[in-house]
Amino acid sequence: MTNHNAFDSMAKDWDNNPRIIKMACNFADHIKQYVPLSRQTRALDFGCGTGQVSMHLHPMVNSVAMVDTSEGMLEVLRQKLANNAIDNMNIHCGDLFQNTLAENSFDLAYTLMALHHVKQVLPALERFYQLLKPGGYLCIGDLEPEDGSFHGEEMDVHLGFNPTVLQKQLEDSGFAMRQACRMMVVEKPDKNGIDKAYPLFFLLVQKP
Repeated sequence: MTNHNAFDSMAKDWDNNPRIIKMACNFADHIKQYVPLSRQTRALDFGCGTGQVSMHLHPMVNSVAMVDTSEGMLEVLRQKLANNAIDNMNIHCGDLFQNTLAENSFDLAYTLMALHHVKQVLPALERFYQLLKPGGYLCIGDLEPEDGSFHGEEMDVHLGFNPTVLQKQLEDSGFAMRQACRMMVVEKPDKNGIDKAYPLFFLLVQKP
């Protein structure tokens, strides 16, 4: 993934960004709309950051494994869990391939705006497949193709994804498509301070 130190430095003010708050709320709403959640659901939040998405979802599920490589982001999350007496969100500092995550153990995995930071996407999709139980769901929210201005030159990332191509990669990894749509359009100033529109997609797939 992208150098976690960059996110460590942003962690303190992460929850004060209205754009990030809106994306997390919108993504969580899509998950609640399309995925059957219950108090038996064991979930995985990959690239969880400060836990904004899972704060919307944790009351509806059994537990959430919170996975991120940024210790700065996770420290903010730890404080948030302590302040709100939340006991069903479990923190894992690292990536998808750490051995603390057991195969065939999750009913739901979701990732918002994190996949474009993963250098090798196909192994990540295959790892999601391994971690999910049969019948488990994977939700991805991320950028449609963009010109590199979303992050600028300071980060080495994928410049969004063609949802149709990503769908094919997910199907090749064994998943069955369940839902694909444009989730929202966010506006962010470019390096010249001019607002640009960036569409985000939502993909939902299921492990047979």
